[in-house]
Amino acid sequence: MLKKMKKMLIYLSLLSAICLVLGSCAPAEEASGDTIKIATVGPITGDAAVWGTQQQQGVELAIDDINANGGLLGKQVELVPLDDKGDPKEAVSVAQRIVDDPSISAVIGHLLSGSTIAAGPIYTKGKVPLMAVAATNPKVVEEGGEYVFRINMSDATAGADMASYVVGKLGKKKIAVLRSQDEYAQGVFEAFKARAEELGATIVSDQKFVAGQDKDFSVMLTNIKKVNPDLIFADTLAADAALIAQQKATLGIDTPLIIPDGATEPTFIELAGEAAEGTIAFSYFDPTIDDPKIAVLMEKYRNKYGREILTYVPYAYDAMMAIAEAIKIANSTDREAIRDALEQVNYPDGVTGVISFKNRDRAVGWSVVLKVENGKFVYVEKSN
Repeated sequence: MLKKMKKMLIYLSLLSAICLVLGSCAPAEEASGDTIKIATVGPITGDAAVWGTQQQQGVELAIDDINANGGLLGKQVELVPLDDKGDPKEAVSVAQRIVDDPSISAVIGHLLSGSTIAAGPIYTKGKVPLMAVAATNPKVVEEGGEYVFRINMSDATAGADMASYVVGKLGKKKIAVLRSQDEYAQGVFEAFKARAEELGATIVSDQKFVAGQDKDFSVMLTNIKKVNPDLIFADTLAADAALIAQQKATLGIDTPLIIPDGATEPTFIELAGEAAEGTIAFSYFDPTIDDPKIAVLMEKYRNKYGREILTYVPYAYDAMMAIAEAIKIANSTDREAIRDALEQVNYPDGVTGVISFKNRDRAVGWSVVLKVENGKFVYVEKSN
């Protein structure tokens, strides 16, 4: 008996040591409770609160629809909204809280790329599926790990999509680029350049500047004018793109201007004024798209929140629908089972198109092409 007790103590000691190294020896369990809890995380306070709020509202609308149709696995879905203030350090703290709360089955967020990149590895280590809604940096999925998925297009996909449109559809072959020296512009540019050259276009001028610091683009634009491009690509955010548009007009350069999604916001038109007219812009969404699913979602949004829909509401809505599909496929609220099922999702009825994933990124997406006319962004068409 004594020998058996000693063997048992040795076994328990070894098991304890192994569990200490692994972090836990608890078996995977489904979330318990009367509801299925899904967390949303984003900036609900701070400078980016308008975007974090619309992410949360998009998820709320999806949950309303899911619950109105009987919920999931016989349970109602419950939203757990959390605020990361748009701060990567806060995002890490919130992510750890979610990992430590076994009642939460999956997460939608963190909205901003910096916060999502910081939080991603926490979710992967804790084996909690995360669905990004608006974080466009390629590193979100590349560095986040096996539990990080993305419902929106990445900067790399957007850049390639822009090139396909302006070269393949508009026939622009000589392209000049003015780009800010930051990760966003770099990611868009690399994909744009690769696709443009693949289609037979040439980057005839590539000039870089420091975002928010360099204000005088006249020398760069004069040099661009000399090479006589078919198109000028202002690869930057709204404020700098507006300055480029203004100075381009002052110099009498009538070459068409294009801007990426990062600059496609009302601020661009407000700052550029009449110089914005004719600019071709790219975005992920526009409420004037002629699509019955979008019209229905807009009506629901107006009825619930009393205002017009914004860009990331439909992506947040689809993020929740993708997770719901994964829960149905897995027939489980277990985090690992949901993560594995996300790779099998092929949902045809997404507001933003067919929802499926390749290497945890949106497999098929589209950009929306807009043009500035009479001081407004006017819908032209989908890029593909």
